[in-house]
Amino acid sequence: IVQGVTALMSEMLVTEGLDGLYTFRARLWRDDEIVTENAYEFRVIPRADISAPRADIAICDPSGVLPVALAVRSIPSAQFDSDTSKKTLVLANAKALHMDDSGEDGAALVDFVRSGGTVVYLDLPLGKQTDAWVGTHHLKAVWLPFQLCMWPTRGLWNPFAHVISEHAISRGLPADKTMDQDYVNVFPHTSIVNVADDDPTVTFLEMDMWSWLGSDASRAPVGTLGLDWRPSPFTDERDYRGPGPVVYGVDLIDLPCDAGHVVLSTLRLMDNLGRDPVADMLLTNIIDWAAFDVR
Repeated sequence: IVQGVTALMSEMLVTEGLDGLYTFRARLWRDDEIVTENAYEFRVIPRADISAPRADIAICDPSGVLPVALAVRSIPSAQFDSDTSKKTLVLANAKALHMDDSGEDGAALVDFVRSGGTVVYLDLPLGKQTDAWVGTHHLKAVWLPFQLCMWPTRGLWNPFAHVISEHAISRGLPADKTMDQDYVNVFPHTSIVNVADDDPTVTFLEMDMWSWLGSDASRAPVGTLGLDWRPSPFTDERDYRGPGPVVYGVDLIDLPCDAGHVVLSTLRLMDNLGRDPVADMLLTNIIDWAAFDVR
């Protein structure tokens, strides 16, 4: 074997008829001795397990990605407009709205929510870094009824654990655990650390998202815990005292807004619909939860 990384073999694995968690083990032998070995776990989700959502759906997506992804799965949907019924669940591609912040569709979304509708904002972006603290970002847009304080939570130098609860949105998926290999394509790179009303005189420290949540974890089934490695934004101190409020956030949350509701999600679903069954299952579960449970 030559030095460096060499591809020894490649073989297609047929997963038809498989269902559940499997382990692939590989061993390299030489003269009846094991030179090296490794193991890899993978999960197979049959297409039949990915059901279609039961709700009536309208879409607000300037990119056109979401309606195509739903059409591939034969899921009917309509285009959101000012005449959309309040009984219809609206899915908004927040990443696309952020890139095309023209205002007209966005303002209609906010009016829809405040007058009794429910909007699910998918793939919320990080926003702009406007705070002296290096990680803090603010997300404010005409299509959002709130200002959001965001935090980059991909990991690397800052260790973060994204946790998914046993909940309607995790039906058919591993839950009550950190989002490990099963969620490798969809776990968030961004988390919401606070919410403010759309009032520039209100600071984020005065908001009460956490006290409003209280012990009702069902309102926020996916969250983030990190290590408070930098206690002060103005010094080079480093420590590992444990989770602190700076890096304690949510990745999926239902919040009331006047007569309606918003569901905010930082899960990376849009780029993985139709490619990763976990993304498809999560979207179906989120739609059914938002349509039938949060109202």
